[in-house]
Amino acid sequence: MATYPTMEEARTAGLFHCNCRHSTSAYLPGITDPYVHPEDPKGYEAAKKLRYLERQIRAKKRLESVAITPEAKLRATNSLEAYREKIRLHVEETGIRRQPWRESF
Repeated sequence: MATYPTMEEARTAGLFHCNCRHSTSAYLPGITDPYVHPEDPKGYEAAKKLRYLERQIRAKKRLESVAITPEAKLRATNSLEAYREKIRLHVEETGIRRQPWRESF
């Protein structure tokens, strides 16, 4: 019979680090059928790109909010709209789900 590490040992080894996507649930050997997430490198890359674009939108919103001159505000607004369009295209291409709350600052 296999032995498993305790939760404390797993945390010490790096489980639940920042941005960790693991979760916990009860497991009973012989009864529980553990769900194994299939590897999805394309989906992971798509999610990484979406997070990057969301960070850029938040940064552009900050620039827009502190713009002093009308020209600076216009540049920031145009840049913000360009990144919003990039997100729209990325979502259409990959089918990844957009989460607008991540774009707010």
